[in-house]
Amino acid sequence: MEPTATSLPDRLRVHLITLARRGATTTYADVARVMRLHPPHTIQQVAAALETLIEEDVAAGVPPVAALVLAPWRGGLPAPGFFDCARRLLGYGGPDEGRQASAFHAELLRQATAHWAMR
Repeated sequence: MEPTATSLPDRLRVHLITLARRGATTTYADVARVMRLHPPHTIQQVAAALETLIEEDVAAGVPPVAALVLAPWRGGLPAPGFFDCARRLLGYGGPDEGRQASAFHAELLRQATAHWAMR
């Protein structure tokens, strides 16, 4: 049995691992709804929690489960903050959008889904 998660990043990790086990993705808005966040700044709350998860995953040497969270307004890519973290923590040197960003994200998504589906 998993411990009860109380912080937003902890609760979000549990939710995203559940999605990874199903091979599913989600959106920032759906995360805000499922996490029962209240305005103002719900998307910013989600983004901050995702950054925490990325930092934790990189420190642990595992693919970032945050790759499962997509921004529909960006054609299925994560928000630019995801790529900011990727540049800072993963050595990504590309743009926030376009073919290079799509390929980079697709590979992280593949890795994260495979890794977290097995946990």
